Amino acid sequence: MAADQDQRIRVRGKHFVRGGKPWLAKGLTYGPFSPVEKNDGLPEPSRVRFDLDSIVQVGANLVRVYELPPEWFLDACAEAGLKVLISIPWTSHVDFLRDREEQEKSRFIVREAVNRYRGHRAVFGYLVGNEIEATLVRWMGTGDVADFIDSLCLVAKETDDEALVSYGNYPTTEFLQPRENDFCAFNVFLEDRLAFSNYVARAQHMAGDKPLLISEFGADSKSLGENQQAEILKWGVREGTDSGVAGMVVFAFTDEWFRGHPVLGWDFGIVRRERDPKVAYGALMDTWKAWKRPADVLTLPERKRVSVIVCTYNGSATIGNCLDSLLALDYPDCEILVVDDGSTDDTRSIVARREGVRLVRQKHGGLSAARNRGAREAKGDILAYTDDDCYVEEDWLMQVVATMERGGYSACGGPNIPPPVNDPVAALVTVAPGAPVHVMLDDGEAEHIPGCNLIVRREAFEEIGGFREVFRVAGDDVDFCWRLQEAGHRIGFSPLGFVWHHRRATLRAYLRQQVGYGKAEAELARLHPDRFGQFGGALWRGAIYEPEHLPQRGGRSYRLFRGVFGNALFPSVYTRPASDWHNIVTSVPWLFVGGCALVAGFFRPAFLLLGIPVLLFTAIMTGRRALEIRLPDAARGGRWRLLLICMCMVQPVVRSLNRFSWPRKLPKSSRAKDSGGNLLFRWPRVGILGKTIGEMSFWSDQEIHREELLARVKAALEKMGHRFAVDDGWRDWDIELRDSRFWRVRLTTVTEYHEGRGRLLRLRFASRVTRMHVTGSVLLASLMGSIVFFVDSPLRMLWLVGLWLVWWIFLELLHRGQVEQFMLTARRVARELGFLPEPVEES
Repeated sequence: MAADQDQRIRVRGKHFVRGGKPWLAKGLTYGPFSPVEKNDGLPEPSRVRFDLDSIVQVGANLVRVYELPPEWFLDACAEAGLKVLISIPWTSHVDFLRDREEQEKSRFIVREAVNRYRGHRAVFGYLVGNEIEATLVRWMGTGDVADFIDSLCLVAKETDDEALVSYGNYPTTEFLQPRENDFCAFNVFLEDRLAFSNYVARAQHMAGDKPLLISEFGADSKSLGENQQAEILKWGVREGTDSGVAGMVVFAFTDEWFRGHPVLGWDFGIVRRERDPKVAYGALMDTWKAWKRPADVLTLPERKRVSVIVCTYNGSATIGNCLDSLLALDYPDCEILVVDDGSTDDTRSIVARREGVRLVRQKHGGLSAARNRGAREAKGDILAYTDDDCYVEEDWLMQVVATMERGGYSACGGPNIPPPVNDPVAALVTVAPGAPVHVMLDDGEAEHIPGCNLIVRREAFEEIGGFREVFRVAGDDVDFCWRLQEAGHRIGFSPLGFVWHHRRATLRAYLRQQVGYGKAEAELARLHPDRFGQFGGALWRGAIYEPEHLPQRGGRSYRLFRGVFGNALFPSVYTRPASDWHNIVTSVPWLFVGGCALVAGFFRPAFLLLGIPVLLFTAIMTGRRALEIRLPDAARGGRWRLLLICMCMVQPVVRSLNRFSWPRKLPKSSRAKDSGGNLLFRWPRVGILGKTIGEMSFWSDQEIHREELLARVKAALEKMGHRFAVDDGWRDWDIELRDSRFWRVRLTTVTEYHEGRGRLLRLRFASRVTRMHVTGSVLLASLMGSIVFFVDSPLRMLWLVGLWLVWWIFLELLHRGQVEQFMLTARRVARELGFLPEPVEES
């Protein structure tokens, strides 16, 4: 296969790019057709070429296929100017994590598929999975499934390091977010315009700094009618592009669709089975005709004049690149203004060489003073701030202003994304905590936008008096956003209105930045005492969007409402508010106590029992963040992971020390209205010990579902007088037995759908200890530990060990009796329903 690297689609920030220019994916799904075994799920070649001509005519540049296509199909797509998104099929409808051979087989399939198409000019990328069923994900474990998908992505990248790879997710498993994907792909079928728009905005936040591709979207003309289908596709494409997606794939090209048998109950195609165009064909053609890049779909009711303000202090290393990108902006009426805050390098001469840039000089007064000076000198109705170490895409201003105008916001901004770097240390800084990030109140409204990408209406700016000039280095944007909201203004967020923002290049510069942030937080705490906790940490009312604050697999940083028995079509993911425990263990008083106890331990070893746990808890709470962050490509390996762990430990300590020492007087502790109470006295969210007891499998060829078994088990437990709880949508289990005060026994079920009416029902029993169990064990261990210091007889030591064994045996007997009764009840109910008691081998 001939390689044509210039035709490759690549990723740059939130965009797909081709030839260095943003490229929007306008796609249609194609197939599979009947029978799949013939022509790899495709029609005859003559029909395929006819279909591809129709696809090109409607304005598409991408087709998505669900079977591995033959090379002649890719060649035909390349001749037609189409890219191909290939979904790689493997066995994903069963518990594939049970069998290592099945996992290796799936990796082999992915490796062979990518190797087969490597370098072909028609290949857009690969989806290494598609819509793994939600209760199956719940059964196997979200983290384990995400890790397996990541392993498939890595296999694909190792086979072809230039391949774009992702996973076809859908709203029911929106919490399943791989880390090794190059772009985020979501299949979204919503027939309500507002609901679709809101969900795409939500998906943008889940995509983070990566492009978002709506990999399936469509409407059924059989149930809705052809006119309604056309209308849905028109507003769907428009809402998606307004929300900043990098592309959309419409499901489907034709009503002809084969899934084990011809599907006749749905008509999602824009052409009929005989290839006659529907109304949707012409509607999609008209919608896509003028859509060549993101800014083409944006319309503003009134093009207001914008003043882009860049404040700089000795920024000669980066300001040239910044100004070159601003001069290339695609916006009809804007001026570019540079405020030189007393630079001593050659910044002035660099700015002077750029025609169309106005330079204002002042004595060094700090960042806020420079920003206020820029506002006074500016002539625009809208003030757009960015930093001298940023550079922008040509449609940046159009995207942010359009979002601000559509939403009626007083201010607006977007993400700031670090550009890729090759130096390992600089790469680690880009993912380390403490970078400027946005904080979201919901999917569209922000609580805070960093000053490197902040746009505000002049009247709102003047109403609150601009920036407070007490902030010389940092913190000015946080104070500005808070004061805007207190004055009744709203701040919008534009996902595609991003800037490229260079992070610090060395560890020393990174730590100096954290020192400045710590001092700024001290000043913020003095001015906004109601927004800071007792230990100095900011009490954000929204969700913080940086790597260590995003929902993490297997962690406790988010709550998940899956629906009863895991059946919610749109499970809700709620980010937990940041616990005060992190602020406590990195606070100056905590570290002071731990340090003093550790030093005292050299003279009286008993103090080590205090000092070591205190500092160890700090190391655990800070270091665990580093284990959740994906290492950048330039810094892969154990030593770089160790360095990142050290950075994650040192960063909050440095920030806390400077926050504590900077102000003349500490603010009174106050509680924010939305902070949820004083977390110091809340039971800490720690992991509870437990274990998986065992599993049972039952087979039925009568289409019996797990919901019937769960209802019968619930009724049987009620009849026997057991205490139990049923999944309320927030749990990863279905039924929890609560007879004992020391143990909880949990039942989790999943149904595997096999050929015909065959169903394989799996049951898993797991136990978890209660807080009473933990408390009793800790108290007993503490008592025994205290007694050890006063016991000098081996016989008495043996007596203490025996006491512990008696306690353990007592709890285990209670546990075993509860487990056996629960399992016997479930087995009896399964037999009554007609399930076979023995597991059936899968074909």
